[in-house]
Formats: sequence, C-alpha cells, structure tokens
Amino acid sequence: MKLMRLFFSLFLLMGSLGALYSQTNKIELLGANSLKFDKSLGLDAQRLLGNVRFKHKGALMYCDSAYLYNSSNSLDAFGNVRVVQGDTLTLLSDKLYYNGNTQFVKVRDHVTLNDQDMKLTTNTLDYDRKTGRAVFFDRGIITSTQNENELVSCEGIYDSNNSFFYFRDSVVLENPRYRMETDTLNYGNISEIAYFKGPTFIYSDENIIYCENGWYDTKVDISQFNENAYLNNGQQVLSGDSLWYSRNEGIGKAYENVSIIDTTERVNIFGDYGEYFELLGKTLITGRAELMQYDEVDSLFMHGDTLLAVSDSISGDKIYAYNNVKFYRKDMQGAADSVIFAQSDSLIHMYKNPVLWSENLQITGDTIQIKSVEGAIENLYVFEHAFMVNKIDSVMYNQIKGKRLTGYFRDNDLYKVLIRGNGQSLYYAAEEKKVKVSAKEANKVLPSDSSRIDSAVVIHPADTTIAEEFTTVKDTTAVADTVISADSIGKSNLSAETDSVFIREQTYIGVNKAICSNIAIYLTNNKVQRIVFLNKPDGVFYPLEKFPRDEYFYDGFSWQEYRRPLKRSDIFLKEEPEILEADTPKEINNILSE
Repeated sequence: MKLMRLFFSLFLLMGSLGALYSQTNKIELLGANSLKFDKSLGLDAQRLLGNVRFKHKGALMYCDSAYLYNSSNSLDAFGNVRVVQGDTLTLLSDKLYYNGNTQFVKVRDHVTLNDQDMKLTTNTLDYDRKTGRAVFFDRGIITSTQNENELVSCEGIYDSNNSFFYFRDSVVLENPRYRMETDTLNYGNISEIAYFKGPTFIYSDENIIYCENGWYDTKVDISQFNENAYLNNGQQVLSGDSLWYSRNEGIGKAYENVSIIDTTERVNIFGDYGEYFELLGKTLITGRAELMQYDEVDSLFMHGDTLLAVSDSISGDKIYAYNNVKFYRKDMQGAADSVIFAQSDSLIHMYKNPVLWSENLQITGDTIQIKSVEGAIENLYVFEHAFMVNKIDSVMYNQIKGKRLTGYFRDNDLYKVLIRGNGQSLYYAAEEKKVKVSAKEANKVLPSDSSRIDSAVVIHPADTTIAEEFTTVKDTTAVADTVISADSIGKSNLSAETDSVFIREQTYIGVNKAICSNIAIYLTNNKVQRIVFLNKPDGVFYPLEKFPRDEYFYDGFSWQEYRRPLKRSDIFLKEEPEILEADTPKEINNILSE
C-alpha cells in the first residue's frame, strides 16, 4: 500500500508540473473591449476587438484587434501593434503573426524595431524571440540617437543579444561627413564599427576611398582598407595592399605595393610603405621607393631611400628625394645624396655630390639643376666646382672645369656648354681621315659609335655601273652601284650585300691645356668638337708623346662610372660614393623637420 501511495503521489506531482508548464507557455490574454468566437476560422478562434492586450514569456503585446488560437497557442494582431520586451526592446507594426510555442514573430507593414538607442524601420520583419534575431528582407533603414549614422540595406539580420547587424545587397552607410556604398556590411551598434566585404566606395568632400575588404570605426573615424584599396583626393591616387586612415587627423598609411598616381603632372611614385598627411598636403614613401615621370619623349625613373611629395598651391608641387638618390633616363642618368623635383617649373635640383652622365660625358659640381620644358631638357646649370669630363678611353679624358656651368640642349642633346669663372680646359686634339673597311669590321663599330660610319657601298652582281670613287670591284661580274650615306645607315647592322664601308678614324696628336675665365664648348653626340676661349687664354699645346703623365687629370677629377645606373633596375643599387664637402640644402632640412 505504501508503494502504491508513492506512485500515486508522483503521478499527481508530474501532472501539476505539466499543468504549470502549460500555463506558463500559453499566450495570456490580459484584456480587450470585446471577445467573440469566430467559427469560420476554427472552433477555438477568439476574435478580440478594442484595446487588446497579451502577455507571453515576459513580453507584452498591444493592438486594435486580434485573433487568438488557443489550440495552436498563436495569434494574429492588427492595427497599432506594439510589442514591449524588457526595458529596451519595442516593436511596432500594422500586422503581427506570433506562434507562442516557437516564439517566432512575423511582423508586416510599417515596421519599427527600437532597441536601446537603435531604430530599424522596414516593411517586412521576422523575429525569433529565442535567439534574439530579427531578419528583414524588404529594405531596412537603421538610425541611432547616439550618432548621425544612417544605414540602408535591402536585406539584413539584427542580433539583439549583442546589438549587431549583418547587411547585404545595396548597403549604404551615410552621415554628414561621408557616404559608404558596399555589397556586404556588418555593423556593431554599440561599438559603431562597420566591417565591409566586397566592392566598397566611401565618398567625402576630401576624397574617394575604394577597397574590397576592411573596417571603419565610425565613432572615431578611423578605418582600414584591404584588397585593391586606394584613396583618391582629386589630384593623386594613393593605393596599396592595405590602407589605414584617420579622417579626423587627415593621416593615411599604406602598406606593401604602395603607389601614388598623379595624372595631372604625369608622375607616379612607388614603394613598400607610405604615409599621407592630408591637411599638410604631404606624402612620404619609403622601402624601394621609386618615382616615374613619363611624357611623349621619354620616361625618368628615380630612386631614393625616401621620397616626399608636397602639394602647395602657392609655390607649386615638389617631390623631395633624399639619401642614395639615383635616376635613369635613356639619354641621361644621375646620382646625388638629395634631389628636389619642382613640378611647377619642371626643375630638378641635385645636392651633395651630384653627378650627371650622358653617353661618354660626365658632369659634376656642388649643385646641379636640370630645366625641362614639356618633357624635353632645355638647360643644365652647375653651381660651384663645375667639372665636365668627356671620356675618350680608359686613359684619355677631355676635361673642362670652372666656377659655374650652363648647358644648352636641342632635341634633348647637349650641344653647347658655357663655363663662367676660373675656366680650365684639357682637350685632346685629333686629326681625322677616312678609312675603308669591310662590312664585317664596320658592324663592330656600329653598336658603340655609329657616328664613325661615313658611307657604305652596296654590290649588285648583275650591274656594271661604276659608282664614282667609291667603286670596289668584287669580282669580274660584279661592281658597286649604290652609295649609302651615314644618315641612312642608322645603328642597325649592315647587310651582307654591303661590300665596303668608309669610316672616320681619329688619330690623337696632342693635348691643348689652357686657362681662361670664360669658355664655350660645342658638342656633337656628347663629344667635344670645338672649344672657344671667350677671354684671353693662357695655354700650352703638348705633343701626345710629350704630355706629362702627372698632368693627365685636373684637381677634383673623378670618373664615377661605378655610381652610374645603366638601366632602370640599377637605380636601386647601393654604392659608397666619394663624399665632397657640401651640405644638404636648408630647404630640404626644413621640409623634413616639419
């Protein structure tokens, strides 16, 4: 009997617990102005009208009218629907469909979800009370009372547990300072950080930013952009594998494969790391930094350990290169410790042990300036200790030095040089004659010095015409009938049909050594052709065999071929230059210390 009583007690206890669970899980009707049964909707369907109120699982629901289905523990609500859960979450709509067993809510028409300081408006919303997730799929607009952000998306998910949004399809985040457009965006309403994936544009009055992956802290206006990222300020485009940007400070940082493209000035800058100072108009590039200036004539490539681009509407844009600077251009190469490139007047300033080369010509001095017009070099200026060297061979060098040097260019070729002050010249005099050689021998000359080719004779076996004094009989049936001038030969190899070639051969006979305050030098193909002494010179001529070996070179002579970049990639080679006593200009020091 005692055992039977125990089983009976357990049965009653389980029944009571089940009834209690059933009561707490049921939607509770708190009141309405009227209640009717609607048999057309089911035997248990209750139609409620006027000031309808429900309660379920800690949430209160209000509406103008509703249908309550006891058997399925669900309801349909209409008109001024309002759901309140706790102290923070409120849901408003025209229609609501709720299943008490699954705690799943479908809300339709003029939907507004308020959670703390966040507000979501849409027309279609599904809300799972168990998971705290709300899903909208009919264009949602999210605003906040804590900031001026407005976010619009075609589809989205809101997690009320951590106040986090997941958006996709035509997402727009906008506030008074910028507008962001992307395909996919996740946004933390508490942290106010937006994470975006896919093609993303951020538009502002200052710039346009693009990336395909990144984040934006809207609270402090700090962001990071990855994957094909760039920043366009209207004048320049800064890009890199990764960009970091502080909008309030106007500072950007770029990492790996960094480039700055300036289409207005036709200048590109590349490097491994960059810093962008928007308010100061400065951009700093380091790590295999390279500048490329391109035009219709040629392209210039310049490297320095650091490149600094400065935008200035008053004095004009400038680019500063410092430490181990080298540049390469097909017709000219250079090296210096520091270089300033003034884009407004196309003037290149070279400081501290500068040197220029063009074919066999080398120019050095304390400071060198190169003036260009529409991409073509117009003038060259050397200040203090100007020294021009024309290499003849490994022993003989034409040398001209003085206080200052001015060079004049025509079609990018240096044709005249003026030495002003303390002029000195050392020039190897030569006599020239024509020598006939075979085409095979002439081809050895062409690659290095096509100017030595005077004319060529072409053989046509079937012709017996004699071509003036150039005729050379090859056999009894073939004579020359065509003479080709040097201008038409060019720098390509002569054909096998060319029988004879006349070349100009120079024989050096002595050395002219003179002192004259002002000297004019005329050049052809970067070779000294004529020297004019503009004042009364003091000079001497030495026969070559009597020229003293200790006078072969003027004081300050230094043939610096080891520093010369012979191709674009050579500008990155590091060498130990010979240091002259010259200081980095104050202008560079001032710029770098700002």
